[in-house]
Amino acid sequence: MLLLLLVLLCRTAIGRTSPLLEDDPCYDDTGLPLRCIPDFVNAAFGRVVVASSSEPTNPARYLTDLNNPSNVTCWTSDPAETVVNLTLSLGKKYELTYISLQFCGPKPDSLAIYKSMNYGETWLPFQYYSSQCRRVFGKSPNVPLTRSNEQESLCADARIGIEPSTGGRVAFSTLEGRPSAYDFDNSPVLQDWVTATDIRVVLVRVHPWSMGTLSPNDTESNSVYSVSDLAIGAAASATATRPVAGWTAKVP
Repeated sequence: MLLLLLVLLCRTAIGRTSPLLEDDPCYDDTGLPLRCIPDFVNAAFGRVVVASSSEPTNPARYLTDLNNPSNVTCWTSDPAETVVNLTLSLGKKYELTYISLQFCGPKPDSLAIYKSMNYGETWLPFQYYSSQCRRVFGKSPNVPLTRSNEQESLCADARIGIEPSTGGRVAFSTLEGRPSAYDFDNSPVLQDWVTATDIRVVLVRVHPWSMGTLSPNDTESNSVYSVSDLAIGAAASATATRPVAGWTAKVP
């Protein structure tokens, strides 16, 4: 009788799915993973940004609050700081499609974006922007992407093109120009490339170095960074919820 009871209990347990999976479209009724497209979200919204410098009246929480064009809120750095870090923990692994910074003031001449895949223990370069890539970051500008280097960070000039004097935007699309993007589902290299748990933006310089400027530590007037919105387009990262091949999302 005891043996029969144990058998019945085991059968019941095997047929029961976790309450957390019952309404998850990426799992079947038995708890086995299915191929699906995870929800696309702004992974930065409402999350805490740690800024290495802030004006007390313009705190870092303004970076990820509701971005309302009729009521713009702006984080502003301390004018005494030339290089400023903005660090954001996403709370879990995401596959990132874009990172967007909307500026209240002029776009900086030089900035870098880094990612962590292990919750901030180590950092990897994601993208560089500068009008002087070699001088500021030691990178050649606008290097062509091939399948042999599509997981490498690049450097570009974010200020190229017609932009307003203030209120411009820097938008980094993680898969743009990368040859395997349209076969993403079969590219472990790019799947690894877009995966992150944390993002760090390093604002390096407001203005370009002039010919007479010899050091990145030189002070300059109006060296204030001001950003109204930090947005990160992403989908939760998991083997079971890998996006279908060619899945991309455009920067809004």
